[in-house]
Order: sequence, then structure tokens, then C-alpha cells
Amino acid sequence: MGAALCFRTLFSPGDRLIALAESIQPDAFNNHLLKHVPITALQRLGYLLEQVFDNQPLANALCQALQENEFPLFRIPLKASALAKGFVTNERWKVIVNTAIDLEL
Repeated sequence: MGAALCFRTLFSPGDRLIALAESIQPDAFNNHLLKHVPITALQRLGYLLEQVFDNQPLANALCQALQENEFPLFRIPLKASALAKGFVTNERWKVIVNTAIDLEL
């Protein structure tokens, strides 16, 4: 069994998200990343860092990088495949909070 498969098998999605969030450094939000990752993914990441993981330093670093590079944020649903009408929007990240995040802890 490969290491990646073992990691997926032994750890819940919540555990994997926590490990990922803990491994990100603020300087990772550079021009190269911003040019190659969809802005919608970065918006969702920013929302998760701020609201779910309570990691303000990383959320602030991502927000600052997006602002410095003048990337516009548009209203997007947190869960792309779910309905978006009637849900509250996080104004900083422009994310429509249309699902609950359960980290299975």
C-alpha cells in the first residue's frame, strides 16, 4: 500500500484538512500559487482557514495576497453542488455558507 493510499485510509477527511492547514506557511500565498489555483478555491480556503480552523494569520496572509494582486472575489457557494439561495454570505471571502463543515473529530 502506497503512502498516499495509507494516509487516505487511516485518516478522516477532517484529519487530512487539519494536517493540510497546519502545514501551510503564509509565504505560500505567492504569485505562482495565485496564478495557478482557481480564485474560487482560494476563496473557499480562506473561509475555511478563518471560520473553521480559526487560523487568522494564514487567512490574513491569503486575503492580503489576493488584495495585493487585485484579484476580484465574487459570491460563490461553499458547496458548489448545493443550492445557494437563502443562505448567508461571508462578506470577507464572498462565500455563500450553504453547507456545514463537519471535521469528524
